Amino acid sequence: MFIRSGTRDLIFTPTQPNAPLKTNKDIQDKLLLSLCRERWKLWRRFPEKVALERPIQRGWKRCYFLTNSAQQQSDAPMLEAILKEINVVRYHWKRSFAPTKRWRRRQMEQLDQPLQRIKPWRRRRSNFPQEWKRYFMVEHVFQKRDWEHTWRFRWPQLFELRIVPHMVHELPVCDPEGDSRLSEIEKFLLHPRKAGRLNKLLGARRWKDSDARRKSLERLAQKRIRAAMAGDVEAEETACIRAVFPASAFQACITARLQQGTPTGPACRDLLLTRSCRHRAA
Repeated sequence: MFIRSGTRDLIFTPTQPNAPLKTNKDIQDKLLLSLCRERWKLWRRFPEKVALERPIQRGWKRCYFLTNSAQQQSDAPMLEAILKEINVVRYHWKRSFAPTKRWRRRQMEQLDQPLQRIKPWRRRRSNFPQEWKRYFMVEHVFQKRDWEHTWRFRWPQLFELRIVPHMVHELPVCDPEGDSRLSEIEKFLLHPRKAGRLNKLLGARRWKDSDARRKSLERLAQKRIRAAMAGDVEAEETACIRAVFPASAFQACITARLQQGTPTGPACRDLLLTRSCRHRAA
C-alpha cells in the first residue's frame, strides 16, 4: 500500500509494523546492487569446455623456450619447471607481431618481453624447492610505497624467444541464457544515471590515484611560479587567492622579484609582509 508524504512515495507493509518505511530511492538502490552482484556472478562463471577433434589455429604466440645447448644440460628438467613459472606469453594475429596503423603507440609495448620476476607472495604461496635459489638473484624493487625482495633469473641466455602457432584444443560451451541475461543487465546498468548512482553506492572515487590531485596541483604551482618570475602580475595575485604556492617557494619568488626591482601586485606585497611578520614573531 502506498502512502503519499510530500514529494516522495512511501511503501507501507502491514505485516511488519516495526519495519522502517522505505522510499522508492531505497528500492532502486537495492535493485542496482543486486544486479551488480548478479553481473559479477555471470562474469566469473566457468563454462564447461569441450575438446576438439582437430585443434584449430587462432593467431600466433611468442614465448620463451630452452635453447639447444640448455636442453643438453643435466639440469634441463629443472630449467623447464622454472620456465613454466617465469615465462611470458604474447599473442597476436600476425606472425611478425608488427603493430598496425590503428593504436600503434599502444601496440609498441609488446616489443619488450622480459622474463617475469618471482615476487614474495608467489614464493609464500607456491613453496618453490630450495634448489631453485642458485638460479636466481635477489633484487630490491620499490613498489606500492615499499621495497620488495624479488627473484630474477641469473642466466636469461639459456632461454630464447620463438614465435609458434597458437593452437586451440578445447572451446567453452555456449550459454545463450546467461549471455542474454548479462546483456540485459549491462544495458540497464550502463545508463548514465544508473552507472553514476551505482558508482556512488560502491564507493568509487573520482581520483584513482591518491597522489594524482597533489601532483596536478604541484604542476600548476610550478607553472604559476615560472609565470610570476617572468613578470606576470596576474599569476601572483591568483596564487595568493587560491594559496596554491608553498610558503617557502612563494616567498622566495616574491623576494627575488623585489630585489630585481620588478613591480609586483599589492596582494603579493601584503602577503609577503604578513608572512615575514609572523616569522619574526615566532
